[in-house]
Amino acid sequence: MRPLGFHLRHVAFLLLLVANVGAAQEGASLLWEARAGGKTVFLYGTIHVGKAEMYPLPKYVETAFLASKALALKADVTDTQAVQASMHIGMQPSGRTLEGELPSELTQQLNRTVAGSGIPVEALRPMKPFMAMLVLVAMEYGKQGYVPQYGLDHHFAQRAKSAAMPIIALASMEGQLRMMDGLSKSLQQAMLKITLDDIASGKVAPMAASLVAAWRRGDAKALHELLLSESKRLPASFAGEFNQKFLVGRNRDMLAGVEKALARTDTLFVAVGALHLIGPGSLNDLMEKAGYSIKRVAGPTQ
Repeated sequence: MRPLGFHLRHVAFLLLLVANVGAAQEGASLLWEARAGGKTVFLYGTIHVGKAEMYPLPKYVETAFLASKALALKADVTDTQAVQASMHIGMQPSGRTLEGELPSELTQQLNRTVAGSGIPVEALRPMKPFMAMLVLVAMEYGKQGYVPQYGLDHHFAQRAKSAAMPIIALASMEGQLRMMDGLSKSLQQAMLKITLDDIASGKVAPMAASLVAAWRRGDAKALHELLLSESKRLPASFAGEFNQKFLVGRNRDMLAGVEKALARTDTLFVAVGALHLIGPGSLNDLMEKAGYSIKRVAGPTQ
């Protein structure tokens, strides 16, 4: 088992999409081109962890990246100091524990699940519910060989640094974790319970496979349907909070970041989680409403 510190350095990258199990197929990526006022933005839907087998990427993705003058990421995933500095946000205040944040039934479920996970429950005890959830997800994906250093965010960040291309962060690691911390305790508990249910039932691997297959096909509709089906597993009372804080609110923040970045360059390559670019309230949707002309660069599924 990898040390817990490994997972703490990378859990901030694990949101909704996971990994690919083979090279992306030509004509199958989620890439859009947005234009307005003489500015061009390439919007590429990424996955945050992966395997070496997912490279090389399709040629038209590489062409768009090389044609761009700056790279925009949700956050610079290679800035390990920023990741480490923000981890305290996911930890309980002194004198408090994870168990103290959870109903007794959920604590019992956590203990049962952790007993077979390879991580001591004592390691989770200082964490807030959302951080415990992220660590457990990282553990499950790690068991399948899916790691952040092969994620597309990391890939493009390294490529940009090698080419001396500016990297623009649309958010920050601290901001991402504060967003999670800002979710209500009840919503955090509900998300943790769903994670524990999925681990216990063995659902993580097939769910990852479904997401990966849709990503490889460039199937935006299937990805959106998967997102909807997962969000419906939350109690109805949390649906509005999840949608506004976890999805739409972050997309609005990223739009503001893109427009700020375009004040400094005329061609921008934006690489963010694919689900941020799909459906109502997505970054694509918000940009189109803001006056950008958007078209799919490649891929058979619209």
